[in-house]
Amino acid sequence: MAITRSYKTFEDNETFQVLKQKSENAADLPVDNQSDSDEAPEEESMSVGKARIIEQTKAKNKILKDKREAAKQKHKEIEEKRKLAKLEKELKELEKQRKELNNIIDEIPDELPEDLLENLEVPSVDSPPMRQKIVFNDSEENKKIEKVNKRKIREERLKKLRELRQNVERQVEGGINVKVLNNDSLNTIKSENLKKKNSWLMRKRIRRE
Repeated sequence: MAITRSYKTFEDNETFQVLKQKSENAADLPVDNQSDSDEAPEEESMSVGKARIIEQTKAKNKILKDKREAAKQKHKEIEEKRKLAKLEKELKELEKQRKELNNIIDEIPDELPEDLLENLEVPSVDSPPMRQKIVFNDSEENKKIEKVNKRKIREERLKKLRELRQNVERQVEGGINVKVLNNDSLNTIKSENLKKKNSWLMRKRIRRE
């Protein structure tokens, strides 16, 4: 509706301006309030969602850490059991060997048969042999000397066998270590024993009427 200047007064113009200003202010106020109210819930929901994600991440990390620790502990226990089983198996095997060795030692007689002793080799001594006196035309005396010599050699060999039995080492320290002497020790004779034999052979012969 158009308003002509002929009917418009000063008061009407002033009233129109006031109403127009109030209308503009009223129109502006609801728009600003609505914008602020819309932004506040959105920011609040984003903050809550972020905090929730952080908590879930921490919980998952803790679960993974606990699983790793449990797996590590289980692996350690399995490894210890495996080592213990291996050690027990080795100890049983060594104990079996020790018993077999004891049985072999127990089966060695205190005196071996004479034919076996004669087959044992006696090593030569580095020192030069002493000259032996040869007696002719006395067979009985020679038989006695030969018999004595055989007996002495036999005694020496038996002595070496007994020493072999005594020198078997048994040591238990976290396991069993069994050591058996070499067979060469059977053939070792001290030089002084040979000297005694030579002295016997070189003794003064008793003259018989």
